[in-house]
Amino acid sequence: MRSGRPSNRVKTEIITVSTTSQIKHCLEKLALTGTYGKTATEVANHIIGEEIRELAREGTFLNPSDLVHRGSITHESS
Repeated sequence: MRSGRPSNRVKTEIITVSTTSQIKHCLEKLALTGTYGKTATEVANHIIGEEIRELAREGTFLNPSDLVHRGSITHESS
């Protein structure tokens, strides 16, 4: 039996995000709670994904179907 977290169901890609030391510190502190991820990178991914979903719900950013077709973030109906 495998231990640890399950593998990703969706192909991931690496990007580089530059931020301030204060933001990095906040991401690291949030990672300590484990609520949004176990690392600063996982927390940042979670926060970015949530904000994109919110923008899609508002109709501000993308048509929600664009997210589903790309397979990375699914739109949840309000």
